[in-house]
Amino acid sequence: MSKAIDRLSKQLTPVPDGNYLLGFSGGADSTALMLMLIPAVRQGSIRLQAVHVNHGLRGQESDEDERFCREMCERFGIPLRVFRADLKGRRDEAAAREARYAFFRCVYQEIRADGLILAHHADDQAETFLMRLTRGTGPDGLECMKSEEMVNGIRIFRPMLKIRRETVREALRNDRMTWREDSSNSETAYLRNRIRQEIIPALERISETSVDKICRTAGMIGADNDALNGEAVRLLQVLSRGRLLNAETLAGESFAIRRRVLRMWWH
Repeated sequence: MSKAIDRLSKQLTPVPDGNYLLGFSGGADSTALMLMLIPAVRQGSIRLQAVHVNHGLRGQESDEDERFCREMCERFGIPLRVFRADLKGRRDEAAAREARYAFFRCVYQEIRADGLILAHHADDQAETFLMRLTRGTGPDGLECMKSEEMVNGIRIFRPMLKIRRETVREALRNDRMTWREDSSNSETAYLRNRIRQEIIPALERISETSVDKICRTAGMIGADNDALNGEAVRLLQVLSRGRLLNAETLAGESFAIRRRVLRMWWH
């Protein structure tokens, strides 16, 4: 492994031994993550299969992304599965995400994977927090992404959540590694891009550690949610009988608990 990537790998949240999929777009983040996982693959502690989805939204650029991923995986001996998505005329992020996760789930179940490893980092976390804040959400939404969680039947690992975007790119540049840049990341029609290009820089002019503080806040909200949801589960077991809920007793609880119990009962 190259020296800068080797140093960066020490900041990863450890992933347990097992059989994993790696979401590989060819961008800087997933490229760096694959490189950081290769030593564990060679040592035999993890088995890794990369998965790449060509959404076809950027024409030749999308095909070049696929070609880059194939060459990188062949170079480092990582098996790769490629899926060319049919979005049925849609060009929105939601459609692309649905197609991507449908393919992930298919391969995940086929190889009986222990998890799907994704390259989300600290800046992604901060952007997600601000996106959800501007759209309006409760504490469950503001805890954002976890380093490990179940999402629609897939166990997801995000070992890079404590690492900054520019730190990743600097390590790749220092080791003279290339990556693919998605041209749509510069389009301000997307809320995430506006937050990345306008809001985050403005916050960092106020405080250089704004992103770290946002991530820490999301983590604290997540810990509070875990505690409150645990209490809500306990109360739901006590207060529900079949399709009935003891609303009179529930009314004596705090709003935070009432809201959670009612949501769980409804689902």
